[in-house]
Amino acid sequence: MKKILLIFSLLSTLALSISLYGCLGYVKCAWVALDMDGYILYTTNMYSSGGNHIYLYESEEDALDDHYHAAYMLSIVFYPRIMGPDTINGIKTTTVDIGSKYTMDVHINKNSSIYAQEKLVYLNDEALTYTNKYDYDTLLCLSFENFKFVQGNPKGKINNFINLVAYK
Repeated sequence: MKKILLIFSLLSTLALSISLYGCLGYVKCAWVALDMDGYILYTTNMYSSGGNHIYLYESEEDALDDHYHAAYMLSIVFYPRIMGPDTINGIKTTTVDIGSKYTMDVHINKNSSIYAQEKLVYLNDEALTYTNKYDYDTLLCLSFENFKFVQGNPKGKINNFINLVAYK
């Protein structure tokens, strides 16, 4: 039992150290929040192989009933990775690694109430231009590469700027 507690303690310390390492400016990161109405779920999937990083549902009940994330209205995945959910100034966010080239994919469920052909994806109230578009029967996938998140931790000084993504 003591070995298990020791291992858990070491893993917790390591996770906290990595988080502090990123937030103190050693790893470039940006805080990103989805600025839309509905129930927003921020996952802890570090890499995209575990699933997307942000999901938007009509309600919390829809999210709780959706064990495989198939009933979302919109989802976002960041490449190469996120560093986990965070709360900044009382706003839930995800911490995105922007230390190297990064991209963002937005998936919109065309059967949801939010979908409209004329809508665009916005970052900090500026419309983004997608680099790739995949339009399927029930899903619209937009990939973005040429955009800039505002860094949330310049040179060790905490900057609480939250990058807001919206589909409107």
